[in-house]
Amino acid sequence: MDYAEYNKCIEILRLKPKWFGTDENIPMKLDCLETFRSKGSPSNIHALIPFLKSNDEIFRQRTAGVITSLFDKLKSQNQLYDSLKYLPVDVSDVDFFSKSFPRDVSVKLLALSSLNHSGYVRQRAIEALTLAKHPQAIRFLILRLSDWVKNVREAAASSIRKYFIDEYREQFISELDNIDGLKNVGRTDLTTEYESILGHILEKKLNTESYSALTVTDKARLLYLKKYIEKNGIDSQLTKILISDKSFLTRIQVLKHLNELNPSEQSRIILQLLNDKSSQVRLQTLYYLRDNSIQYYDIILKLTSDLSASIRDLARYLLRTHKLNFREIYKDRIQKHEHKVGSILGLAEVATTNDLDFLKTVIEIEDKNTRLACLVGIQKLDVQQAKGFALKLFADEPNKIRKRCIEILSRTWDRDVILETEQLYENANPTLKRMILTLYTTVGGWDVLGMLIKATSDKDSTVKELAWNFLQKWKDKALRLFTRPPKEAMDKATRYYEQTVFNRTEISPSRQKLWDEIRYYLRYD
Repeated sequence: MDYAEYNKCIEILRLKPKWFGTDENIPMKLDCLETFRSKGSPSNIHALIPFLKSNDEIFRQRTAGVITSLFDKLKSQNQLYDSLKYLPVDVSDVDFFSKSFPRDVSVKLLALSSLNHSGYVRQRAIEALTLAKHPQAIRFLILRLSDWVKNVREAAASSIRKYFIDEYREQFISELDNIDGLKNVGRTDLTTEYESILGHILEKKLNTESYSALTVTDKARLLYLKKYIEKNGIDSQLTKILISDKSFLTRIQVLKHLNELNPSEQSRIILQLLNDKSSQVRLQTLYYLRDNSIQYYDIILKLTSDLSASIRDLARYLLRTHKLNFREIYKDRIQKHEHKVGSILGLAEVATTNDLDFLKTVIEIEDKNTRLACLVGIQKLDVQQAKGFALKLFADEPNKIRKRCIEILSRTWDRDVILETEQLYENANPTLKRMILTLYTTVGGWDVLGMLIKATSDKDSTVKELAWNFLQKWKDKALRLFTRPPKEAMDKATRYYEQTVFNRTEISPSRQKLWDEIRYYLRYD
């Protein structure tokens, strides 16, 4: 919302009837409120507060709705105070908010009043929030526990206890981050308040049913579990809850308390975590086993073919004393089709150039995922040989493989790659053409200018659009090309430039300007 639009809307909102009994032009004012809702920011709340007392009920209620909408855009504590500290709200306004608006709206108006610079307004807002009996009031009562005015702090402490019922426990859990902040308040000691809130949250025993019913964020859920375990310890039932949680950070928490369980339970959980879908969980479990790897030899050996490079590396390290020949282990697994992709990637990490022929054989006969893994392996061992396979696979493989081909070909860019890709472009479908253009813009430089120019007149609209975007990027970087352009590249670019004819009605002014600027770079001395 720019300054002119803001001023215009405020002027309309402030209009008064010229004559007694005439219309206030409410429809125009409602349109302005919608402009604030869609384009405004929380800082606009200050200008809208006075209109909450309009005599027109529809206008008043709509204003309240817009203010609460802008209020919801506030994210951080600093934003709360900066935007709401000096709102034109007094004690009487707080009472008015409580009586004149629906409950969900009034509680937000009371919440923003609780952040006012006046201690009297803050205290009255706290009293009103207590009577509101609304879960959203809890957050702002917690914030006022650290108020710099003693009377306000005491009012907040008294009010917060009235929310200590089961109905609001989940709301307290969702505010655990703010509750933890009470421990860091320097102006007063809030230990008693902190412990009383935490006691209310943790007094109810956690079970599968109550845990699955929680609708808080993953962060709040994790904080809750940490504090619950810290107070109550861990048992088999809680372990099941943790390792079945959707968040990998929660599942990892089990590792911190495994020594509290009996040995058989520990073994069962470790095996489950080593097979977890999250690579982070598997990795952290491996770290946990670094001093006890012998007991889990078989599964750690299996993890040497994990899809995660970090896990493969750590698993091989944990088995280092066993003097295993990982090259032969990987080759055997590949031939038996066991964990094939991870085994190929693992072989590439421990292989020598003597294993190139083996990978080259596999890449010719296997499925697309295996071919991609082989391409990665060959790239690690010999990037020049990988170039040949990249040129071959670039033509008819899925985009996932083509992206790896782009990486290889951009590193091995030479005349062969230029000629092969230019020839490939001629008969390519639109998808492949876009990938070839992506390769060209990845490489950059003088060699690709001609093909980018040619692609701006492609028959396919998506290819043409991409070519114009890439040509703009090329031009933006051209001033940093501190190399003498090859005559062959310039001749080709000039030829394509001169052959290209645009219909003036089909090219925008910005593209015409770019096209004219490209002519400057085609001068060859």
